[in-house]
Amino acid sequence: VSRTCADRVRAVGGPTDLNGIAAALNDAQATLQGHHDDHLLVIDSLSTLIAHNGMQATFRFLQVILGTSRRAGAHTLLVLDDSMHNAADVDAIKHLCGGTVQVRDREGKQQVRLLGFDLQDHLGWIDYRIDERGFDVVGSFAAGRIR
Repeated sequence: VSRTCADRVRAVGGPTDLNGIAAALNDAQATLQGHHDDHLLVIDSLSTLIAHNGMQATFRFLQVILGTSRRAGAHTLLVLDDSMHNAADVDAIKHLCGGTVQVRDREGKQQVRLLGFDLQDHLGWIDYRIDERGFDVVGSFAAGRIR
């Protein structure tokens, strides 16, 4: 599909315009269907939606959007700053997801861990390095830290 960037931009009334956001996402996915077998929906930042709309409204919005997106062939990435939310709200959002990718900075080391995604084993926290060349896992596969 050859279109200009301006043709792909949809303006909404702001982070509280959940109906407008849903309509824009539906339009975008309708355009993608038939041209791409699958696609990625990224919501960055879910924390902003929760701050402006409250947890319950955002949760209901996500239930509809994620269901519609799955039927349209989308994979979804939700970005959430869990330090901004209570544990119950974070757990509720996790319930909607097939897995989580968590990142943290621990004693100057950047770390990542994967939970869910039908992984048989919990991998634990894994050191990583990211720069202009890419993403590198730092650690030892031989030591069993990374499986």
